[in-house]
Amino acid sequence: MPDEASIRKDAELVVDVCMTVEKDDIVTIITDDEHSHEAHAVAEVCMQREAWPVVMNNEMQVRRGLADTLFPMAPPKNLHNAMTSSDEVIILTNLEWANRFAHVNAVRETCAADGKIASVEEGMGDWELTREMIMEATQRARDAMAALEGKKLCRVTSARGTDVTVSIEGRPALEVTPIKKRGQMMGPVPLWAEVAFAALEDKTAGTIVVDGVMLGIGLPGQV
Repeated sequence: MPDEASIRKDAELVVDVCMTVEKDDIVTIITDDEHSHEAHAVAEVCMQREAWPVVMNNEMQVRRGLADTLFPMAPPKNLHNAMTSSDEVIILTNLEWANRFAHVNAVRETCAADGKIASVEEGMGDWELTREMIMEATQRARDAMAALEGKKLCRVTSARGTDVTVSIEGRPALEVTPIKKRGQMMGPVPLWAEVAFAALEDKTAGTIVVDGVMLGIGLPGQV
């Protein structure tokens, strides 16, 4: 397990850089048993920034959701209300569960209420990241957005045989970076920076080769 100084350093990156928690902000931290130590480290940093963090342990729903893909992902009403009433929602749970949780109405409503929401990736205390590295990754994503601005077609190829052309005409870029903005869709922090487009549904042509799976639900060993 990482030492406390390393966990503290990474908790500060989440609070200060990724979520920009400020004085008097209402912060809801969703966690499970496995990640409760990291959640309390984040809460401690929030308190020192004079914010108002509340740690909510959602272990039972996380456990059931990982065991059964049909178990409801929508949070109970008390957690739902806490999310939509928060300035920041920080999710420190099993990341696979958090990725699925990103698509519930409570997340959409949190964004609509101008909140910031993100899931924290695994390995807190071992990231060895700096503020400068996060800024660099964010700038690369923004540079990609600028390069694609106004473009109509994208061609995607891979060594395994993918060769597909998609239309992005009229579709705005979606910035998914480690620095969360108010109202921005939920995404993982701090190791993730990308630009995504919703391709026009009836204007895709070519071949996509799928040779692996990342989600592990129901597929032991597939990570």
